Amino acid sequence: MNRSRKITSNRDYHEFVINLLPVAIVEVQSDRSITAFNIRASEITGYRPAEAIGRPYNDILSCTPPAVPVNPAQAPGRSVQQVETTLQSKHGETVPIMLNSAIILNEDEKPDHTLYVFQDISRIQALERERRNVLSMVSHDMKSSVSVIGGFVKLLLRKADTLKKDKLKQHLSTMHRELSKMETLTNDFLELSRLAEPGISLNKQPVSLEKILRELIQAFTPKCESRGIHLELKIDTRPPLVAADALGLHRAFSNLLANALKFSPDNGIITITVGKTDAHAIIRFTDSGPGILPEDISGVFDSFHQGRIGGKTHGFGIGLAVVKSVIEQHGGRVRVESRPEQGTTFAVLLPI
Repeated sequence: MNRSRKITSNRDYHEFVINLLPVAIVEVQSDRSITAFNIRASEITGYRPAEAIGRPYNDILSCTPPAVPVNPAQAPGRSVQQVETTLQSKHGETVPIMLNSAIILNEDEKPDHTLYVFQDISRIQALERERRNVLSMVSHDMKSSVSVIGGFVKLLLRKADTLKKDKLKQHLSTMHRELSKMETLTNDFLELSRLAEPGISLNKQPVSLEKILRELIQAFTPKCESRGIHLELKIDTRPPLVAADALGLHRAFSNLLANALKFSPDNGIITITVGKTDAHAIIRFTDSGPGILPEDISGVFDSFHQGRIGGKTHGFGIGLAVVKSVIEQHGGRVRVESRPEQGTTFAVLLPI
């Protein structure tokens, strides 16, 4: 947006400057009326400057706890107060904010007016919740697998000489499965951390989608056959080459296929189809699982999002978060279509 304008007075300059700042600013006179209200304050509160200026400040800054500036007489030497609070907007929305308030003194060192500076911290709070959730879920999943493996190790140490061969093989298979889960979780977590690093560059080269997908089919076929799942690749036309990091793309497609396998019933069907538009290659991963509830669709790409499938709570892990990050770094997008009891389709669109 072009904010160029002609400055004709100190007042114009004052308004111009506070409207350029990325934080909300509200100036309140000693009679508690608002005398300045910048654009960011308008965006957060929902009130236009013309609606706010001249009104009592607590009509506009409806905060819990209330927006009360520090009193220099009660707190000598302290002129600024910072508090995390919530603000009720004009439209009835509750907005978490970090509020700073200060009493501005005049030339005689007497309180002249109060300045409120605040910012919307809902995004920060959401990221913090996600961080805590990720740490909690990683710790939980790791501990669960370690406990299972540790239990079987103790059993083998105690009964190694008396265990029958079939039982020994069964226990070792369980341990191997839990180790595989830990490896997948660790790889996904490290990949997500790597993708979050600023300035990361992908090693993009012309990549054959058909080659990557056929390699995946070959790798996943034994797992699918063991559960009677039919895995099928359908290619409408010769798929175009895409400029991509082959390892990153392989990782994203592997996560989508693993997700389809996880939620597919025994003897089900998983279909991968490849098509294109004038601008994009479209790769669809479709399973015959129980589907995703409509209210859970928007969160499936969040790290460790949990939703209900078949009456049970399931964590979607961080595999889908990795998929979204990888595809977006390639200039593409990924979307999900699903209905309860009708399976799920993840569609990846990549620029040709």
